[in-house]
Amino acid sequence: MKDIEKFRNIFWEKKFQIFIVIFVIFSLYAKAVNYPVVHDDDQAMVINSYETNRKFANILKPFFVPATSSIYYRPLVESSFVIDAQFGGTDTTAYHITNILFHITSVLLIYYLLVRLGYSQKSSFVACLFFSIHPLLTQGVAWISGRYDSLVTIFSLTSFHLFLSYLHKKKLSYLIGHYIFFIFALFSKEAALFIPLFSLYYLRFISKSIKIQKLSVNLILGWLNMVLIWFFIRQSVLSKIPFWVDHSQIDLGFVVYTVVRNFSVVPIMLGKVFFPQNLSVVMTIKDSSILPGVIVLFVFLGLLYLVKSKRWSYIVFGSMWFLFPLILTLIAQNPDAPSAANPNSQASYFFEHRIYFSLVGVLIIILEFTKKITINKIVSLLLIIYMTFLAGVTYHHIGNFSNKRMFWRNVAESSPSFWEIAKSHVLPLQ
Repeated sequence: MKDIEKFRNIFWEKKFQIFIVIFVIFSLYAKAVNYPVVHDDDQAMVINSYETNRKFANILKPFFVPATSSIYYRPLVESSFVIDAQFGGTDTTAYHITNILFHITSVLLIYYLLVRLGYSQKSSFVACLFFSIHPLLTQGVAWISGRYDSLVTIFSLTSFHLFLSYLHKKKLSYLIGHYIFFIFALFSKEAALFIPLFSLYYLRFISKSIKIQKLSVNLILGWLNMVLIWFFIRQSVLSKIPFWVDHSQIDLGFVVYTVVRNFSVVPIMLGKVFFPQNLSVVMTIKDSSILPGVIVLFVFLGLLYLVKSKRWSYIVFGSMWFLFPLILTLIAQNPDAPSAANPNSQASYFFEHRIYFSLVGVLIIILEFTKKITINKIVSLLLIIYMTFLAGVTYHHIGNFSNKRMFWRNVAESSPSFWEIAKSHVLPLQ
């Protein structure tokens, strides 16, 4: 009995928990290390751009010259491919290892965030293990081009950590670091635009700072400067693309229309967080069910009523972190524009790993509802069963990125609305 108790104490030690998370991630994604390119995005980043990427002097080029024909401005991600090219050339191994390292870094930053928000070390570890093996995030790790979401998560969380440190210690170096990593996050993906909102909410409703008014004004001025720098560089670079449309000119009506048209993605993704079914490398709204998400939503509403120890400020904080970045991705989906690869289809599509950054908010909500639950033998057994199930689903889903045949077979089977796309790319399925 003493040996069992000793092992339990070791298991819940912080260093051992970190080791477990790293070990699990490497074990789960090890088979993806040698996977080839499977999609046009990978082809563009790894193969087609190699002549540029192989020269380290070009590492800053994506900041000033469009590296691909993409309508997005995410230069830090493209610069990361330059670094990979120094080690792997056109061999995808280096790129996959980088993706795994990014995922590990994201998970560790989430772990420390949850602890800093006041959740127990045990609960934070379980939440991060859930995040590290979750099937919805598979594409963000096993697919080379999926690193956009892990990178924005890394820089956004680092920025937020520095913001918390600044609030506690009032050192200028933390504030400067916060702004630097904020603009790094913007250079990775647009979802980082919500970091100032999350920070302000934390300042006002969670930390309840006495000097909030003066501090808020100074912070807002700093964020505004960072956003303006990012915006003007972005506009300047993207305007060099011949077919680029200045999306800053799109009217509010169009934005509202696309969000409303695609809003069913939110309950679909919420359902897949807890019931990962019909996983797809290219998810279509038409071929997905909102029922699991509706069930989860009703469970959450019930918990809001039943759990008396919840903190409303944290529930709202987690909900904001989940919803806002996810809704931003819906704007980019034009429901009236058929896909270039499938002109006969008008089905809105979505990549499941786009929930990567938003899933942090779900973890906060879950921990807020369960913080009074003691992790005893029964709870531990249930968690082990559920985590094993998630890991198994993820391990199987990773295989869909093993080659182009498997990638497009998954599209054909899970998203029939994209069958025409799959049929033109995939090898014969027989």
